[in-house]
Amino acid sequence: MAKIIRDPVHDLIRIDCEFALRLINSLAFQRLRRIRQLGVAWLVYPGAEHSRFAHSLGVYHLSQLVVDHININCQSNGGQAGKPPFDPKQKVIVGLAALAHDLGHSAFSHLFERIARDELGSTTKKHEAWTMNIVKEDPEVRAILDDAGKAIEVDVVADIKAILTHTYKPHYVGDVISSQLDVDRFDYLLRDSAMTGARYGSFDLAWFLRTLEIAKIEKPPETIQTLAVQGRRGLSALEGYLLGRHYMFKHVYFHKTIRAAEAMLRAILKRVVLLVREGKMDSPHSVISALALKQLPSLRDYLALNDFQVLSWIQDWSVTSADEILKDLSRRFQSRHIFGTVVAPRDRVEFRDKFDTLRALIGAEKLDEAYYLLEDKAEDVAYKDYFYDVNRGKESEHQEIYCTDGSGRPQPLSGHDTSVIMAAKSVLKFDEIRWYIPKEVLEKAKTSLRSYL
Repeated sequence: MAKIIRDPVHDLIRIDCEFALRLINSLAFQRLRRIRQLGVAWLVYPGAEHSRFAHSLGVYHLSQLVVDHININCQSNGGQAGKPPFDPKQKVIVGLAALAHDLGHSAFSHLFERIARDELGSTTKKHEAWTMNIVKEDPEVRAILDDAGKAIEVDVVADIKAILTHTYKPHYVGDVISSQLDVDRFDYLLRDSAMTGARYGSFDLAWFLRTLEIAKIEKPPETIQTLAVQGRRGLSALEGYLLGRHYMFKHVYFHKTIRAAEAMLRAILKRVVLLVREGKMDSPHSVISALALKQLPSLRDYLALNDFQVLSWIQDWSVTSADEILKDLSRRFQSRHIFGTVVAPRDRVEFRDKFDTLRALIGAEKLDEAYYLLEDKAEDVAYKDYFYDVNRGKESEHQEIYCTDGSGRPQPLSGHDTSVIMAAKSVLKFDEIRWYIPKEVLEKAKTSLRSYL
């Protein structure tokens, strides 16, 4: 029996796959209700209270829409009669991969991942690796996926892994979940735009879906089938999508107050890990204990952590902590006394001069530089062409976005002469280093730092 869920972005989400419903009702998936999609963005945008749970439902919904649209589009454009690109089994696999794609996020999404990286270095895991751990090792999730595999006679766990690691063939199946034209991006742009009230991320999804198709790209020794946009009909919608992504990063995801609050939260948790490591406070959670010992948390412990727990700790530390730094940082965060922002100069000499000025200010106030002078790099590119990775010494695969011409021949967006994106490519980047320090300290330096505030 199908389940209908009302959604503020997509209206009605229909779920008629029994294994998708079982996965949604699993403890690992329900946990996503307690992890906000945008971390601490609610400190700036009061409506940004939406969760990874809601986002994952949206990704599932869009994955099924994309599969249906592409099957219809390809058949109406002269595709192989009776053989749509996605068969029923692949539609189930894509839906389950869509639901599973964010299972590995921990408290405050990417935030905790960065703390673990600072403490564990190269031995840490990204959320994608935790996702695969959950898919393979969580008993409830694994049982659901194995049952699905028996029902459709495929190895669902292996297929989800292949989709999430970009090794599934045909490639267009994985492109639906992970590419520059994936449903993850479609949903988070539309959802984050709606919930923050910042309309930058809105784009013409309905028309965009109508213009998606599959293109064959010759990459000897093989021919790759990938998602593409019908250039004549869909280029404007594609441009709107990429421009929306750029503006959402610039004005929402990289908002200076949001990033400052994230930096403060990282400083709070790093202080806790240090105090636990030195035996100066009891650990509030087994994950903190593991980080203090420079060990990876167990999967069971990792799944037991969420935003609400961390916020309750901060509320408690703001009143009762015996450590003055932890108590002060927690009090500032709790009362929304977020650090002020200084944009670092791009000139190296100026960079060093301004940083030394800030260090002197922090030192004069007898504050610990490690916790009261926080550095952050905000960087994103709206459209990554083939050379984005190649120029960084990486092998680039499926980075390009392809558009088809009137004859159905695919060409990379980077070679499309009429694209607004290509004409504006040099400005569709965001790259800024910032320093965050207490506002009362910043007030004392307004004259010398005025052009960087």
